[in-house]
Amino acid sequence: MFSDVRQKSAKTARSSSNSSSRTRRAPRVKQEVDLGPRRKSRRLEGKKAEFDIERETAERLLVIEKQAAQEDKARKEGELKLADVIKNGEWDQALGLLSSLGKVSQGDYFEKIKKEEEQEENDGGTRDSDNSGLSSGKKKELVSARKELSNLSLHTKISPNDIKVTSERIFSVAFHPSETKRIVLAGDKMGELGLWDIDSTNKIKDEGDYEYETPNILSFKVHTRAIATILMPQFAPDKAYTASYDGSVRCLDLGSGTSTEAFVYDSDPRNPVGVSDCAMPDANTLYYTTLEGEFGIHDLRENQRKPKSQLLRLHDKKIGGFSFNPNAIHQIATGSLDRTLKVWDLRATSVIAESEDNEKAPHMYGEYQSRLSISATDWNSAGQIVCNGYDDTINVFDLSTSKSWTKSETHDIVPSVRLKHNCQTGRWVSILKSRWQPRPADSVQKFVIANMKRYLDIYSADGQQLAHLGHELMSAVPAVVQFHPSQNWLVGGSASGKLYLWE
Repeated sequence: MFSDVRQKSAKTARSSSNSSSRTRRAPRVKQEVDLGPRRKSRRLEGKKAEFDIERETAERLLVIEKQAAQEDKARKEGELKLADVIKNGEWDQALGLLSSLGKVSQGDYFEKIKKEEEQEENDGGTRDSDNSGLSSGKKKELVSARKELSNLSLHTKISPNDIKVTSERIFSVAFHPSETKRIVLAGDKMGELGLWDIDSTNKIKDEGDYEYETPNILSFKVHTRAIATILMPQFAPDKAYTASYDGSVRCLDLGSGTSTEAFVYDSDPRNPVGVSDCAMPDANTLYYTTLEGEFGIHDLRENQRKPKSQLLRLHDKKIGGFSFNPNAIHQIATGSLDRTLKVWDLRATSVIAESEDNEKAPHMYGEYQSRLSISATDWNSAGQIVCNGYDDTINVFDLSTSKSWTKSETHDIVPSVRLKHNCQTGRWVSILKSRWQPRPADSVQKFVIANMKRYLDIYSADGQQLAHLGHELMSAVPAVVQFHPSQNWLVGGSASGKLYLWE
């Protein structure tokens, strides 16, 4: 037993001796690594999350942008100094100019028609004018007009691509009535009014001292929405009247360099009732129509704001255009989105039976029902009305005897001429509208309308085509067209704000 105890003691001693002889390792020291600031909860700290801050900032900016956009669209009120609203051109240049003033269309087959008539003339007139119902004298007059109009050429003194008078799509154009100082005005969809002095240019030198010419163009921001009509009255050549979808008609005084309110429809400036068309039968009277189907008469010598009670209800939908009879200014013709052309007598008005607001309407002589909406009506000095619309037709109505109509008569309104013409403009091209030449120096009653194949088509009152004008440099549809009041000059405005002049 004692031997076992001695053996165990010896083993214990050896084990203790071995353990003490080993090298002990130094204890590990925990190294702290800088991991940066710990993520803290902004919610627990009572703060907003970064995402919420960014979102609220974006929302505030969006509100500011919307308010700015609304202010831009709000109707301009009061007198405007042209020097303050000039967009394109220098004011000194503007002052000099202003002060110096005071789908398938029948027209596409014009060349064929022209060749047939030339053949007829070469044959000694063996094919008599009975085919067209025209007298021999009338036939010669049209042949002469066709020869002159077909020889018109595109103005290329300045490249048509450089004659950009407005920033946006052109809605309306007008010639100044002067026959010596040729000026064209154009209004776009954002209320900018451009002026082009045709026979004047600006000379500019580039970096290499090469001198070149640019068109003499000015533009002014006189409205906040589309300029639907521009009037250049012959009895007031120093003034231009502009009607706009912002609910106002403004008078541009070229002599004083100001634009003043001639008429304002009493509505919210931020959400106005737009004026769709206007006309002036005399120096003191303004006729106008609205996008809501109303017609009004305003005395320009009175306050520019006219109460609604003096409006007349002519249609339940937008009036696209109207015109008055030059020989009887109490007679007007209107074309509407409701697919009708109506002829009215303003001398006799009465309350509409079914009207809840006791609205009044003038006596209606008669109406023409179209398959689709009617875009425009125009009444010439011979008593003929031309209209066109989305049914792809041009209609001419002979109302030459209407001057003698009494204010209680009714008449059938039936077209005497009907022409096929593609009027499907789509979204990006302004609505096509046929326009008479107001006072033709050659005594030939004729109207012009744009062709969707980038041409201008000119027709006589009898439906005879007089010209089909096109050029490779006319690279866009000249949708908005107008004759000079007396001379055979034409202008067309495009969706890009450019003008094409034929002279």
